[in-house]
Amino acid sequence: MYCFSFRLYGLTLTLLASLLLTNVGCVPVDEEAEPQAQHLPLEGITLKLLVADDPAMAKAIDRLRGEWKAQSGATLEVTQVEGTDWHSGEKLDADAAICPEALLGVLAESEKLAEIPASLANYRDPEWNDLFELLRVRTAKWGSQTMAVPFGSPVLTVYYRADLFKKMGLAPPKTWKEYHELAKKLADRDKVAENIQIDEAIWYGTVEPLAPGWAGLTLLAHAAAQAKHPDNYSTLFQIDTMRPLINSPPMILALSQVVDLIHPFAKEAITWTPADTRRLFWEGKTAMALTWPTGAETPLPSNTDGIEIGLVELPGSQAVYHIDEQRWIKRDKGAAIQVPLLGIAGRIGVISKGSSYPEGAAKLLLWLSGKGIHPPVASQSRATTLSRRSFLANLRPWVETAFSENAALCYGDQTAEVFQRQDSLFALRIPGRAAYLESLDQAVQQAVQQKGSPQAALSQAAREWQSITGRLGVEAQKKAYQKSLGLD
Repeated sequence: MYCFSFRLYGLTLTLLASLLLTNVGCVPVDEEAEPQAQHLPLEGITLKLLVADDPAMAKAIDRLRGEWKAQSGATLEVTQVEGTDWHSGEKLDADAAICPEALLGVLAESEKLAEIPASLANYRDPEWNDLFELLRVRTAKWGSQTMAVPFGSPVLTVYYRADLFKKMGLAPPKTWKEYHELAKKLADRDKVAENIQIDEAIWYGTVEPLAPGWAGLTLLAHAAAQAKHPDNYSTLFQIDTMRPLINSPPMILALSQVVDLIHPFAKEAITWTPADTRRLFWEGKTAMALTWPTGAETPLPSNTDGIEIGLVELPGSQAVYHIDEQRWIKRDKGAAIQVPLLGIAGRIGVISKGSSYPEGAAKLLLWLSGKGIHPPVASQSRATTLSRRSFLANLRPWVETAFSENAALCYGDQTAEVFQRQDSLFALRIPGRAAYLESLDQAVQQAVQQKGSPQAALSQAAREWQSITGRLGVEAQKKAYQKSLGLD
């Protein structure tokens, strides 16, 4: 309310106005009074944050403690932990944690987590709505509840030698069939050497991560588009019985394709991680590689000048297996043929059920994952990738230094498209994930070394999966599997 003093027809209205304002409760402002101190929203509290299995991210967050206190008023304590037993019955000794994405199921099912407050996790909140769609509606969810703040979830992509493809008149693959044919053609070192200079000793048509911890995931990435029918929830398990589907026709076909490409150099391949396949690409030893970009990598080889990188989304499939009808069918005309495999790595932020400040913890996680920090916290980790639309404005922190500006923009556009797909497949995020995937790793490695047929290897893995489920409890695992798919 404002008070004015002026003269009208020789009358001073100041006194009258003051009397009127006194009657309605207006208190005159004391111009000499000191302004009241501004209280920050979380002033006086201490938030404890665990950062699991990611020293680089923990270090980046620790450097931000002063800035967080200046903005929020809260003191932040950061603890880096390695090899934590997340399966134990103990509560998280913190208000919040940043941990591998695959742990969401274990933590949620053991009732260690609080839900992200609906006041923050909704489409009206600009920070939440800035996250890519699949991260908001799939990665962050356990059942119908929003239980995590995504920090970035990489998916495998195809690196290819754009310079070589141009000289040979080749187009990057859209389907796994095309990828298979290209890899075979590009493995011919004599033909390739006619177009670019290559290492005489080492050359591959393609390289894939098939080391322990990665072989099973790479198989699932191959199989996703063939196994995930839009009408079926049952992909890795029969949803109502938990019967393993890892030896179903699309899985056997995918493994057969991997074996055909990899068995000539299986001894080396079963040691490769995504970091190794990325390195082999930049060393000029392969025409294609399955990996993902990162700005947190160790230094690249000294000479990458002659390598022009191209990137495409993992190939898809026109044919998909309908598990209920037990037959292959063609996708609808115009439908996307790619199905991204989620949860191969990634980091999420979660709130401890025992936190005294759940809303403050949620605000911390959103701030740490958000666009206001440069470079973004998650870009310091090799296990993440960009998670927000706002990150598309500056892609440099997310890619290797050898990326051209055009290649970086291509990766940004590709990521935005991948994370708005209608169909996706999660790489197991239920309790027992490590045991299931270890069994699948062994099946893939045995098959590529031709120690058994793909069908025999996967049938053995299916028996082991059934045994793991039995040990953990069929009903408990069924409940968790359904929640992992977004069902309650």
